[in-house]
Amino acid sequence: MYNSTRELFAAQALECTSHQIGGDGPFSTSFAAKMLGFARDHSLPAIISNAVRMLDRADGPIADVLDAARLLVPLHQRHVERSNSEAFLKSGEEMRIVADEIARLSGERNANTLLATTREWSERALLSPRRDIGIGGILLPEPSVVGAGNYDELAAQLRSRSHDGLRRYSHSSRSLFNSASVRLEEELATIRTLGFESYFLTVADITDMARARGIRVAARGSGAGSLICYLLGISGVEPLSQDLLMERFCSTLRGEL
Repeated sequence: MYNSTRELFAAQALECTSHQIGGDGPFSTSFAAKMLGFARDHSLPAIISNAVRMLDRADGPIADVLDAARLLVPLHQRHVERSNSEAFLKSGEEMRIVADEIARLSGERNANTLLATTREWSERALLSPRRDIGIGGILLPEPSVVGAGNYDELAAQLRSRSHDGLRRYSHSSRSLFNSASVRLEEELATIRTLGFESYFLTVADITDMARARGIRVAARGSGAGSLICYLLGISGVEPLSQDLLMERFCSTLRGEL
């Protein structure tokens, strides 16, 4: 039973927190030292935290107001949860001082092990804003949104619809048609490299649906420089005769929309 229980908590650590209040209750140095001792006795990882609730020590009253608002109670001493203002974002040196106090009270010479474990666990918790959360990243519709099963089918669908759109040049000169064909292959290669097929196909579907409902649609900005936008009916501007460039809108040198 003991081993199976340990497995349940294998990815957990004991948090040692001291707001340097008196006594031996939660947030006291004595309580934090007992937590550290328990962790050592049972071979569990222990980390130090300050359970931060405010940016600066002077922000204690603000925390009280926010607590009262959260709990829907009057701002009164009996509802104040904090004993002091130590739950602020302390510097590394300030946290080292607290860690040393906890470690020595638990019987250790210094807080080196406690701080090393804390650093290790904090590094495990690091998040990349782009990779892990998606901030600044490009989120595109899945292939299924436009009726494709995978990304290869997306590319084939975009190529097919774009080549169908070349019929818009059927009454143009041979040289303009050839220029459009070459430009189309260049743009398809760019879109394929960036993986933006679903973007173009989804916007094309939206503009088609809008027109079918009698809603006026017009492209604006650099998007009018894309031949594929013209061939798919997204834009009504023919870019070749206007010397408009796809690169202002979409380029492999700029991994963004």
